[in-house]
Amino acid sequence: MSDDNSKSSYPKKKIRDYILPALKPAIAFFPLGGTVNELLSSLIQPQLDKRKDEWCEYIGEALKNAIERIGKLEDITSNENFVDVAIQASRIALTTSAAEKREALKNAIINSLSTLSLDQFKQRTFISLLDQFNEFHILFLKILDNPNITGKTISFREPNGSYLLNPSFKQFIFKAYPELNKHGEFCSLIINDLFNKNLICVKDLLFPVIENDKNIFSCVKILTDLGSDFLHFISEQKQ
Repeated sequence: MSDDNSKSSYPKKKIRDYILPALKPAIAFFPLGGTVNELLSSLIQPQLDKRKDEWCEYIGEALKNAIERIGKLEDITSNENFVDVAIQASRIALTTSAAEKREALKNAIINSLSTLSLDQFKQRTFISLLDQFNEFHILFLKILDNPNITGKTISFREPNGSYLLNPSFKQFIFKAYPELNKHGEFCSLIINDLFNKNLICVKDLLFPVIENDKNIFSCVKILTDLGSDFLHFISEQKQ
């Protein structure tokens, strides 16, 4: 077999060797016996198997691209921290269908190969945070870092023609995502979670968001250094 063929076939095969044994405990979430256990197994197992296969293909493709950049298979096979992160993240990935959270877990696995400034303990702590968070924690953290990532045209012009100057983040998020208007307490809970984990330096939604004449929004630095490290670790890094 040529080196090129070996290189292209490696990720799909090896990532299964690493991940699949770690996924087995995920099917033991229901410590029930007898007929009930068999019923639950028949209902859940097909979806669990489907998630396993999809996740391995997803990570395998990402690793293939990473290896093409790294150029050395040994950088992965000898990287125990990568294996630790891959196993930990893969266990979590089986428990969620949220695309945003699975993408963050995938990015964390790939970034564990190259994020030299983050020590191993911090990386595994960040994976644990992902286990506790949902997709709205991730979304809010991204918007707090850069309000313009919503990709939406947001106007604070009132029906009477007046203009709301320096709206709060709460008003901004409700304009960007109207479906959250009835869930103010939920939004506050997300912010409190991020604050309590020392990822942001505010504990409410009342700080101002500033708009310039080109509909570009900005706010004071809200993410802590730890929050910036976390967001970097779970984000896809452009080459």
